[in-house]
Amino acid sequence: SVVGCLVGVNDEKGYITGCYTTGNASATTTVEGGLVGGNYGNINKCYSTGNVTGNERVGGLVGQNNGAIIDCYVTGDVSGDNQVGGLVGLSYYHIINCNTTGNVSGVSMVGGIAGIFQGDTLSTCSATGTVSTTDGLAGGLVGLNIQSDIVSSFASGDVSGESEVGGLVGINTYYGNITNCYATGSVTGEDLIGGLVGVNGEQYVEGNIRNSYAVGAVSGSTDAGGLVGKFISGSIEYSYYDKETTGQNDTGKGVPGTTAEMMQKSTFETWDFTDIWKINDSISYPYLRWQ
Repeated sequence: SVVGCLVGVNDEKGYITGCYTTGNASATTTVEGGLVGGNYGNINKCYSTGNVTGNERVGGLVGQNNGAIIDCYVTGDVSGDNQVGGLVGLSYYHIINCNTTGNVSGVSMVGGIAGIFQGDTLSTCSATGTVSTTDGLAGGLVGLNIQSDIVSSFASGDVSGESEVGGLVGINTYYGNITNCYATGSVTGEDLIGGLVGVNGEQYVEGNIRNSYAVGAVSGSTDAGGLVGKFISGSIEYSYYDKETTGQNDTGKGVPGTTAEMMQKSTFETWDFTDIWKINDSISYPYLRWQ
């Protein structure tokens, strides 16, 4: 029921360091990872290059994560049904300094790094492959973000699905926080489509976005926005989107700017261009210093 190309289950006292897998993986299990099926310990400086195909909780590196994943990467494609991620299908613990470059596809709850990320911190991570769902709930980095902090990370791949689709996160809710992040890929769907986040918050439950931006083209029939498709609750502070490249100019869900304005440091109020961000005025959008 739990399958990994290197290890099925890495227990809470387990350490996996400097390991890799290259073969393709295909299973009909509920938890499957290119390196480890279920992680409860620590995985450091590992990678996987093969393609991974499964059903639920499918990840390019780990199927379900209840431990720490640090300094890892995945280059293969990942596909499944629900809770599908380029790195992790479902994660309850932190992911730091990780990246994926493969394409990720599924039915629902699909993300470039994680299908579902809940309860901890995802920091200094990136996903550059395409993300697609046949149903909905897809994000370039994370499909569903719950009670978690996504910090100093970005997604650049195109994202598509029926509904609840975002360039970075599909749904950001239950006090989920997105800070110092950006998305540059195009976002396509029917309903609840946003350049950064598809849906932010729920009734009585907040989602927060701060110091972030989106520039990819956004296409949707209803509740589409340059930064956020549908804003329900929470806050959006000092966050921007390019109204020319996104094709959107909504109000109350982020600050719209022209391409020229989005390439000027002066546009981004309160942003830290000493320790977190860099920008080449009139040449580039802001990017993260760790890149």
